[in-house]
Amino acid sequence: MDFRDIEAVQTILKTLGDFEPTEQERILRWVAEKLELKGLRTNPVRPPAGAASPTSNGGATAAGDALQEFSTVGDLMAAVHAETAAERALVVATFLQYRTGKGALTGFEVNSELKHLGHAVGNITDTLTALQTAKPALVIQVRKSGTTRQARKQYKVTDAGYRRVIQLLEQGTPNEES
Repeated sequence: MDFRDIEAVQTILKTLGDFEPTEQERILRWVAEKLELKGLRTNPVRPPAGAASPTSNGGATAAGDALQEFSTVGDLMAAVHAETAAERALVVATFLQYRTGKGALTGFEVNSELKHLGHAVGNITDTLTALQTAKPALVIQVRKSGTTRQARKQYKVTDAGYRRVIQLLEQGTPNEES
């Protein structure tokens, strides 16, 4: 590494220092893609603490890597076995939260992605509420802006929700041994 390399690294570190780790990772991933850097290995967005790992029951990859093989939400949706609107919404929310590094999500964001995939939900708030009332909760509401029923709400996928998507992914993936 020469002096110019060191200066560049110092500038990058100084610039990214004010961002959260997930934001830093998202920015660096975007830059790598924008520069078309081939063969650059980036660490995946970490799964939530305590997320189930497919390796615990013989799988080949860690749970955090499970979503990394999908570059788009459409690719993930095609690979999972999601039968209900709630499961499809959970898959989209999980992708947005863990694969793209988004923190809290709105129902509008989730339903917009579902619309692009041809799976729009008539009432996304009711669908996300169903995920909230599941035992254990697959999604939680973290914020509500406004006082009316139509107020914009923000949601996060729980550890249980993440594990459910991994389970759906495993169900949708053909068994390599058969």
